[in-house]
Amino acid sequence: NRWCKLVLISNTIVCSKDFNERNVQNFVAETKKLNSLIYLQTKKDERRINGKSSPAILDLKLKKGDEFKIILFNSFEEEMQPELDKILDVIKGL
Repeated sequence: NRWCKLVLISNTIVCSKDFNERNVQNFVAETKKLNSLIYLQTKKDERRINGKSSPAILDLKLKKGDEFKIILFNSFEEEMQPELDKILDVIKGL
């Protein structure tokens, strides 16, 4: 997206539980409310998928102990850290 010039990458996140269908639906419901383009990138194979797509996240088959990062793209720097914090809170609540 040519308007999204800023990138914010989270620290490595370790799954505390499997990303099952219900968890993924809850995650996507929250990420769709955010303005940033959101991607999840796995550590083991560096697959990068859309963090607002349930089928894409389910296809990753994230299990307890798997590692990934959240990558945000946004044009407004002031939105990025609050949005990343929101995503991290959602993940903790899964």
